[in-house]
Amino acid sequence: MKFFSYSGSKEKYMNLLNPFIDKTNKKVYVEPFVGSGAILFNLTKKFDKYVINDIDRNIIRIFNTFKEINFNDYNNLLNKIINEFGCIKTNKESYYLFRNWFNQNFWKSESIEEGVYLHILANSCINSFLRFGPNGMNQGWGNRLYILSNENFLKIKSVLIKTEILNEDYKQIINNYKDAFYFFDPPYFSQESSYKGFSENEFVEFLNKIKNLEFVYTDILNEFNKDIQNKMIIRNMRKTAPSTNKNLTGNLEYLFSSFEIIQNRKLF
Repeated sequence: MKFFSYSGSKEKYMNLLNPFIDKTNKKVYVEPFVGSGAILFNLTKKFDKYVINDIDRNIIRIFNTFKEINFNDYNNLLNKIINEFGCIKTNKESYYLFRNWFNQNFWKSESIEEGVYLHILANSCINSFLRFGPNGMNQGWGNRLYILSNENFLKIKSVLIKTEILNEDYKQIINNYKDAFYFFDPPYFSQESSYKGFSENEFVEFLNKIKNLEFVYTDILNEFNKDIQNKMIIRNMRKTAPSTNKNLTGNLEYLFSSFEIIQNRKLF
């Protein structure tokens, strides 16, 4: 099940991720880098409580909005855009008119409209990558549009009702939730890209922060995590984070876990 399109989503790998997540006995699920919520909405294990976080307030605005609204609210605002601007999927001019109208009237308004319109933009822009400049969302037309069905909307809503939604630094989340299971899909390390990755110091701090937690963590191998023994390849594809450096190696992404899974060895 998909909530909205997002660069780097791991929705298609849930058949590999879920068996690891299912091993936990923890009652609280925490995801400090939630992105599109692809993991959250496709978990096979049921938790008593869910906590999601993202440093990007635009992403969190979408989650907070869909926790509050009903399907009619969503559908009415979607139809308003189609009636006002035409088909933003197939008509480039319609998309840009809508995008500019959104930036002038709703960006950073903390309104229901902002959240729904951000969701629509995420599902119609190029590369499924919401990008912002000083004047608002500036990602180009994608010749695409994903729309939630009533059935999927209700499934998403049922999870969000049990979810605490935060917009904080991930370190604060870890400090506040010690007795929980974590799924980490952090920023990539040291990439020449418009997408801000972890610096060396940030990455080392991240690894130190998670060592006493129960977790599953996905990343490409780098000089700091390459010695982790408890690993399995979960995908072989082009990296989905936008990058200007086409010579980067490491197109494989790995799953790391704190559980005793492979050869009875733990991560730390």
